[in-house]
Amino acid sequence: MYLRRTAISFELLTGKESERRMKLPNNWALFKSLALEKIKTYCKLGIWPYDYDTFTAWLSNFDQPEDEYVALHLLDSLIVRSKQMAISGYARLLHSDLREYLISKKVVSADLTIGAWMRELKQGALKEDILFVPVRLRNDFGESGSTLYRLLSKHFRTDITSANINLTTHGKTIILIDDFIGGGTQFLTYADESGLSEVMKTSNVIYCPLIALEAGIQNLTNALPELKILPVEVIENSHCLFFGVRGDDKFRNDCDNSVDDIKKHLAAMQTRYAGKNMPFWFGKDDACLPLVFEWGCPNQSFSILWMEHTPKKQSWHQLFSRRS
Repeated sequence: MYLRRTAISFELLTGKESERRMKLPNNWALFKSLALEKIKTYCKLGIWPYDYDTFTAWLSNFDQPEDEYVALHLLDSLIVRSKQMAISGYARLLHSDLREYLISKKVVSADLTIGAWMRELKQGALKEDILFVPVRLRNDFGESGSTLYRLLSKHFRTDITSANINLTTHGKTIILIDDFIGGGTQFLTYADESGLSEVMKTSNVIYCPLIALEAGIQNLTNALPELKILPVEVIENSHCLFFGVRGDDKFRNDCDNSVDDIKKHLAAMQTRYAGKNMPFWFGKDDACLPLVFEWGCPNQSFSILWMEHTPKKQSWHQLFSRRS
């Protein structure tokens, strides 16, 4: 199951525009005030690990109030996950679902208390039976998987596990660490490169991403039914900014503009601010997912959120980094 598309395809958005154009709502100044106040509060309380000035600088990129209005909606819908959230989330997974699953598979004893289980992980006492392995593509020189993996040294010995899986892991339980399942295609590439199907014939393999999109879980379950998937957090497909509504439906709480109006305006912003060569304007596979990790945006996020520079504008204030 893939993300549901709305009636208008993205290929048509850059073509001939209809007569109707996006209208700036009468209450847009109030919306701006409320959205900025929310961002300021999140930054001040440390819920979002960013300086508030970073957001106002990014908003200053936009020359027209209609553009700023759409940009504010992207910010207002953001799903942000910090490093501390990742550490806390994996702690919950290790304490609960993962431990219970390993007990059901008789990998660890039911008599092993949670405290003893966590101590043995931290001390590396289970290294002969359990390996924690970061997911990394063969030609991927980025640091996103490694960054997340290093964060988890708080919970288990990351310095004594294997960096890759292969047939020498025969009989062991392999726990794969990753930050995000989008559509699942990148993990399937990893599975092919690592020979995961062969490994799963002799080893328990558990895939534990930090965040998983519902559609991606379903795609991987269909493709690799032997793979156990235990995400820290599942994001519903409805978190896509334009999910589940027709093009003529109203956009979020906007009584003046349809989803189609906002899509067309956002597509036009690509021409004005980035140029047609900018990839993933609506996110990879048109995912339209406003997601950001403290270590960067996945490519399913709108690329305007992580665009570093542009030939269309001499001075561009970048908001987030691209997930490396």
